[in-house]
Amino acid sequence: MARLTSRLLGLTQLLAVLGAVNGYVEMFSGLQARQINPGQLAAAYDYIVVGGGHSGLVIANRLSEDSGRSVLVVEYGYFDNNPAQVEPASATQYLARNLFNLSSVAQPGIGNRQGQVYAASVVGGGSTVNGMLFDRGSAEDYDIWERLGNPGWGWAGLLPYFKKSTTFTPPSPELTREYNITWDIEGAYGNGPIQATFPDWQWPGIKIQWKAWAEVGMPINIEGAAGDAFGAYWVPSNVDQQYRRSYARNGYWDPAANRANLKLLTGYRVNEVLFNANKRAESVTIQERGSANGAPTITVRATQEIILCAGWLHTPQILQRSGVGPRALLQQAGINVVADLPGVGSNLQDHPVSRAGFQYQTDVVPNPGSLNSNATFRTWADQQWQQRKGQWVLVMRWSPPRFPS
Repeated sequence: MARLTSRLLGLTQLLAVLGAVNGYVEMFSGLQARQINPGQLAAAYDYIVVGGGHSGLVIANRLSEDSGRSVLVVEYGYFDNNPAQVEPASATQYLARNLFNLSSVAQPGIGNRQGQVYAASVVGGGSTVNGMLFDRGSAEDYDIWERLGNPGWGWAGLLPYFKKSTTFTPPSPELTREYNITWDIEGAYGNGPIQATFPDWQWPGIKIQWKAWAEVGMPINIEGAAGDAFGAYWVPSNVDQQYRRSYARNGYWDPAANRANLKLLTGYRVNEVLFNANKRAESVTIQERGSANGAPTITVRATQEIILCAGWLHTPQILQRSGVGPRALLQQAGINVVADLPGVGSNLQDHPVSRAGFQYQTDVVPNPGSLNSNATFRTWADQQWQQRKGQWVLVMRWSPPRFPS
């Protein structure tokens, strides 16, 4: 009887695994079926969204809520349907297939060296490949934007939309008490599709770090996402309660993908926006990814609006190719000037990436190095992750980033 029970249990586990695999296959094949190919393109859509990243998928979701309006999203990248991409370890895996292959020009400030430029090329954009640390700027950062002549872009104007996007789930009471984890749901979060929480295990060394910061007088804040993003404060991760990546793809695209009025074309580049005689944007030209110059282009018309969501890198590029930008630059490139706007393509504010390594005289055990140096701890960590808890969820917080070669 015991042997029969054991065999039945083994069969049940096997069927569960096969069911999970089949679920992945059905889910991903369904998502592929919801896409269109160039032959299925209509001549016109009410709205054309250029870029299926962070903002593009949000806008497409909201616009397509009106079933009487047709929406087309054109995305240069593809879906990343690998289940590993939603696991926490993906936070340090910058896969070349999900990125543009770009380098900067020589930078005088760093000895004329060039650097790799990281920009996502995948459905979901940067939210598909980022480190999943759910943070915002300080209130002053946004207020400065508004003072520069951008009404509504201050902290008070943007906070309602920040809150609308996110649902925060507090960690366990035991972990909260042990590490003095703090947050401000009312000031920072709402009831949106993007999930945020803290892993249910923390490295013991964090306690020492907090004590050291307090001793040197660093400001300690309750919640950075509520506007006090300076000093030391706890930062949650944009993961769900199973500690899987919560991002634009599963937060905004998947719930809307079955709408008949919403279409997504992947693997195509938007070359330019075409304007009519009154300088109204009325259509886009698109071209298949990887095609050589001179390959056929397709023109698709928008009866209402064209929304550029191609990111900090390619939105100004598309505008310049369309004749919107600094006159001298456009004339140098042989592009007809539609609007002389010197600011297009200028004034980029990006953050540098640096790394510091320290050799401790003493350290608390376990620490991140224990995953490699202590086989017993590594076994325990693996067991914890099978239950969707433990320090593997913290890999994204402690492992140095591994950049693609």
